[in-house]
Amino acid sequence: MFNSNNFDDIITLNDTDKNHFKLLLSEHFINFSDISDFPNNKGLYFLFYQNILIYIGSASTTGRTIKIRCQQYLQKGNGGESFRGKIELLKKISSDEAIQFIKENISAKFIDCNNLDKDNILQLEQVAICCYQPLLNFILKKFNYEMLKTTNLSH
Repeated sequence: MFNSNNFDDIITLNDTDKNHFKLLLSEHFINFSDISDFPNNKGLYFLFYQNILIYIGSASTTGRTIKIRCQQYLQKGNGGESFRGKIELLKKISSDEAIQFIKENISAKFIDCNNLDKDNILQLEQVAICCYQPLLNFILKKFNYEMLKTTNLSH
């Protein structure tokens, strides 16, 4: 499946595809409170809350390692469409509270992709997101979810 350009193959991802990713994932969880232990290389990161996968991200260039990318979630500033911004939105909390929540509650596993180029890493990230469908990958900070309650889609 991973080398397919066939639409039918892509829309029928199965447990075999998920198992492939499980084999590639690092063995142990690392908490955000131990971010100094995060890998300093290119790759994918899988973020978990209470051992439930909630987000998949990538670091695809040499200057943007997994550690650097994940450290950004712990820095003040505009959360935007980032993982931290989504936590702020869903929990209705401030940036500082979101940073503390991430440090206390989020853990990660990783796939080392140092041997892949940027395009391949981004493609692998999309396949992983398609396989697992972690909910925070699909939540947009700027989307008006309240409109869904008032919009009549039956026309």
